[in-house]
Amino acid sequence: MTEDLARVASALVTCVALHACREVAAASILPVISIVASDPAGTRVVVEARGATCRSGAVPERVGRSMLVLRRNVDGSVPIVGEYSCDRGALRFRPAISLVAGETYVARVLGTRGAMQRFTIRRPERPADALRVVSVLPAAGVLPANLLRLYVTFSRPMVGEDDVERRFELRRMGRADPVAGPWRTTNLWSRDRRTLTLLFHPGRQKRGVTFSSQMEPLLVPGGRYAIVARGLQSVDGDELAETVVKQFDVGADDREPPMPSRISAPAGATRDFIEVEFADVLDSGRAAQSIHVLRADGTLVAGQGMLRADERALQWRASDAWVPGAYTVRISPDLEDLAGNAPRRLFDAAAPPSRGDALALRFVVTTER
Repeated sequence: MTEDLARVASALVTCVALHACREVAAASILPVISIVASDPAGTRVVVEARGATCRSGAVPERVGRSMLVLRRNVDGSVPIVGEYSCDRGALRFRPAISLVAGETYVARVLGTRGAMQRFTIRRPERPADALRVVSVLPAAGVLPANLLRLYVTFSRPMVGEDDVERRFELRRMGRADPVAGPWRTTNLWSRDRRTLTLLFHPGRQKRGVTFSSQMEPLLVPGGRYAIVARGLQSVDGDELAETVVKQFDVGADDREPPMPSRISAPAGATRDFIEVEFADVLDSGRAAQSIHVLRADGTLVAGQGMLRADERALQWRASDAWVPGAYTVRISPDLEDLAGNAPRRLFDAAAPPSRGDALALRFVVTTER
């Protein structure tokens, strides 16, 4: 097999990139650059040498590396590790790591007439609009002193850091220095890397904990605060200018569970939504997944949950028109308000074995509006 693979010495080297690769030099055989689907950072590549006679399937790394190597275009750099395979006369190498945008790499087929190609991973084109904060939830201007989470959404996918929270300062108006240690480090991003969850340190927000009894509260009722971000980067290389993410006033602690105050039922033969109102502003992170509807026989009704714009009501829209009859809305015990209180459990209370049962609210769909 090794002898067969040696014949790739005069083969064509192809960089099949999941973003744009730019040729900067060529061997005696003109390389062909192919571009297929893109990943967000533009750094996943497959290097392919055509003309090999080999069996399809995985190729041991020591064998593949003796025939085809990929290095950074730096003197003394070691071959990049990865997986080799053979498919229909093509020896393929897939790096185990993402390559770095802006760096130049050298793919070389070893042998007496080995082909060589240098290519650079291009940085993705930057959008015309500036990187910015799109929204911050909760949106209310007055928040409880024992606030637990904020959700910051950016206009583009962002670079994750192990301690990204250090990029955010909590400042109390009228004070020279920012509040010390406000965040718990979680680096918790949404799948599209646009929304970051900022978690206020629970040890500073929960009564009866050593941190909270020995340190100044993070948020003082009657105070006005600002959250300022700086140094965050998008995956396409832009840096967020210093930005006031949110300004808000602080009210009293919230020590009450979020309980439904009203339910509105839809009319039959419509797809009107159900709405369950609460006295509290709800935590947006789990709200949409916290509401379900069951028929009288216990089967689930297909539909979609959502949080109303003012964050004080759960809405649920059925996939099909309502059939008159009796139904039950189930509210998950994982639903929380801004202070982390759940319907069956207060955040400050000693943790029970479970969060308790779901709330069950019955309603009837009629043909009348």
